[in-house]
Parts: sequence; C-alpha cells; structure tokens
Amino acid sequence: MKKPIYLFILLALLLPACGLAPAPATPTATIAPSKTPTLTVTPSPTATITPTNVPISSLPVDVLVQKFMDGDVDDLSSLSVEQQMLFSQVYAEKLNQDVNAAIYNQRYYINPKTFSMSELNDGSSKKEQTIQINLPAYKDDEGYLVVKTPEGQWVRIENSLGVDWNMIIDDPNDSRINWPTSTKGLSKPQWLVGLDESGKEGAAIIKPIIILDPVIGEIALENDYGQMVKNMQILDINQTDSAGNPLSARLSLLIVGGDFRIFEEGVDQMTSVSAGAEIEEYGRFWQEIKENTNKAYYLIVSQNQPYNLSLAWNININNWKGLMLGDKSFESFKNGLEENNLLVLIGYSLIKKD
Repeated sequence: MKKPIYLFILLALLLPACGLAPAPATPTATIAPSKTPTLTVTPSPTATITPTNVPISSLPVDVLVQKFMDGDVDDLSSLSVEQQMLFSQVYAEKLNQDVNAAIYNQRYYINPKTFSMSELNDGSSKKEQTIQINLPAYKDDEGYLVVKTPEGQWVRIENSLGVDWNMIIDDPNDSRINWPTSTKGLSKPQWLVGLDESGKEGAAIIKPIIILDPVIGEIALENDYGQMVKNMQILDINQTDSAGNPLSARLSLLIVGGDFRIFEEGVDQMTSVSAGAEIEEYGRFWQEIKENTNKAYYLIVSQNQPYNLSLAWNININNWKGLMLGDKSFESFKNGLEENNLLVLIGYSLIKKD
C-alpha cells in the first residue's frame, strides 16, 4: 500500500527539473479611457470682396433698367446700338405700367387710334382702350433718332441729326435755331410771338418735338356735350440719360389755337402755312403736316396755358380721368417730368427743322 505514495512523491520531485512550472497568471490589461481629442479650428481672416467695375453692357437689360430707375446708373453711352434699342423697349414698358393709359369719363374713352371719343360700352377690351403714352426711342449708329410707333414699327426721324432734345429756348436771338427770315410781311415775325414777352402773360418757349403720322382727334373738353376741341398728336423726348441720349418719347395732344402756323428754318415767313382757328382735314395746313410726317419740329408753346385755353374754350376736364392740362401740363412738358397722365397742350406755331 506504500508503493503508490512513493511514486507520487517521486513525480513531484521530477516535474520542476523538467521545466514544467505552473503557467504564470495572465496579467489583466487596464486601459485608461483616453480623452476624446478636440479639433480646434482657427478662423481664417475674413475675405473682403472688393466690387469690380462690371461693365453695364454685361448686365441683363431688365437689371440695367432697374438700376437706371433706381439712380445707380445714369450714363448709357457705353451700350451698343442694339442694347440701347432693347433698353428703350423695356424702359418704356416699365414707364407705361404706372400711367393712366386708359383715358375716360362716365360715358366715353379716348380711342387710341382716332384720339376722339368712343362709347365705353362699344365692346372694346381694356387693352384696346389703352394709349401707349411712352414709346421706345434711341439713337442709331449714325446719330438719328429712332422711335417705335404704337403699331410696333421702328421709324427713323430723318431730320433729327444734332438735335438737343433737352433744349429749351425762350430767347428770339438763340443761335441754335436757324430762324425763318422776315424780309417782308408782318412787322413782327410770327414765330417771335411770346418769345420776347418774357414774364408777361402769354410768354412762350420753344422745345423740339416729333410728329409721326398723326390723325385729327376731337374731344369735348368743356363737358360731355360741349364744343368739340380738335387735337393732333406730338412726341417729346422727356427721358434722356446724363449724356443726353434719348431713352423714350412721350405722347401728348396738341390743340391748335389762334393763327397757328408752320414755318421752316431759314425760309421766309411768307411761305408759312396757317391752320386758321382749328385744323381742317382738307386744309393746306393739314396737308403740309401729312406730307412731312416722321419729322422733327420746334414747337412754340404758351407758358400760360390756362389763359390761352380760356380765350377759346371754357375748359373743364374734371370729368376726364387720365388727362392733364394747364400749368401742370406745361411744367411737365418743359422740364420733361414723368407724369401718369396724358398731357394736353396749346401751341402757337411750329418751325420745321431743316
């Protein structure tokens, strides 16, 4: 029974000698939680963008028109002729959005084709009753004024070279007009009426205008049933840039009053044609106008519009919406003021530009 015990003792003594020592305890790895790294972003210096001088010719036309209307751009001379044409179209459309282009009272409207009264209930649409007061206008590559008619045609004004469309003349000795001659006839040249009466009742100014292809219109300005007052249509360049480039032409109605005449630069006044008290379709005056359409003229217009209107008519336009006459009409015409109404003017005479 002692033999197994001896064997066990013997094995215990032999094992260390053979290198079979008990395996050491596996060390436990303790991982200290690392601190999450923080990304620190150092802000770069703020970039300052310096505006560059962007040529206005590179701007979309509607953007350029708005900048001009806002006063951010005032000189359009750098635009090409084509760009000026496009600008004038968009600009005129903008101006027409704010005007009282449909002119009417309780029974009638002013027909944009005949410039006479038509019944409000004639079946026409609002668009058909609308008068285009502002028309596109620009200078072509030769310096001539080009105007777009209400019918959509571009018309070049052949005698428009060199015209200063902002010119206002109240001096009969002003050298910018080649005055008609007066070798005989009236002791006082007809075209001087009013010009040498500065500050007096009836004084006048001269301003360049354009006559396209007018019609004789008739409007009752006293009341709905009163005397019919005849008119013809004229244009003045009321919108220019700071360099004098034309941008749009404004339509107005001209009432011919008194001994209204057509003179011509540098031509004897005895060749002038009189309209008499009013325009007659088959009269010599109207034939002269129709033979010289799409031309530039100098209009002699009274500074005292209410006084001159009262000489012939007891004018009352309170029943018309969209018409302007009297002192306000004259001031707008003289100074090129933008108005929301159709101007009505009474003039003395015309001088056809040579």
